[in-house]
Amino acid sequence: MKTSPAQTKKEDHIITMPYLGPHGLLMVNVPDVADDRKIRLATTIGLLDKKAHRELGFGTDEWNDVLRLLASAISLGVEGSHIDQSEELVAEAKKLLDYYRELPARNRVWYLAGTAVGVLIAALFGLALGQLLAFVADSISPLLILAVCALAALGSVASVLTRLTSITSLTKEHSVITVIISGAVQPTVAALVGVAVFLVLQSGFVTVTVGSAGTANSPELKLVVAFLCGFSERFGRDLLAKISPAETSETPKTA
Repeated sequence: MKTSPAQTKKEDHIITMPYLGPHGLLMVNVPDVADDRKIRLATTIGLLDKKAHRELGFGTDEWNDVLRLLASAISLGVEGSHIDQSEELVAEAKKLLDYYRELPARNRVWYLAGTAVGVLIAALFGLALGQLLAFVADSISPLLILAVCALAALGSVASVLTRLTSITSLTKEHSVITVIISGAVQPTVAALVGVAVFLVLQSGFVTVTVGSAGTANSPELKLVVAFLCGFSERFGRDLLAKISPAETSETPKTA
């Protein structure tokens, strides 16, 4: 019978982690001659151990960090005579547990803040690019480019909000700057893709039709497409992929 990866990981922790029982919790043996201070210390360690098991998850790196502090506290204070040092380790384990518990929620807030920064960047990008494209092509309105960037960025925001709690990287990242930059990148990239798709539709290389032919590549439909480019990264890539350098046909492609 083969052993699953989860069982192997659990067995490894049982071998390497002192005082760890087969149920995944620390086993604290309080000496019979222990005073009230040692009993309170052992009780606090037991409560923190159960919290770490329940809230951080057995076998995770975060759980492992907290448990090693508690195991050292047992060795020094409960079984040994260094109670002051043991209480310091327990206090540090509690701080670490609280930090790991609050980390995902904190990162989600900063990620949303970064997303808001990305929307602002996308809007500024739309203003600058709109003026440039209007100077190159009279048929392109600067306000339309701004609207394309804004809707693409908002589509990215909508996508982020629908999957915010499932972004696994936010549960482990410790750098606030990295989280903010990650959030800001999404709307910015969406605006770039949205403008690229808009120019493709404007040139007529690809035609998007919904319902009747009269709505093909209409201004309203281009704005909807811009929003979808932000909401779904694959949508924009699929439209851009319809333009191949090897294609020589002048017949517009229909999506």
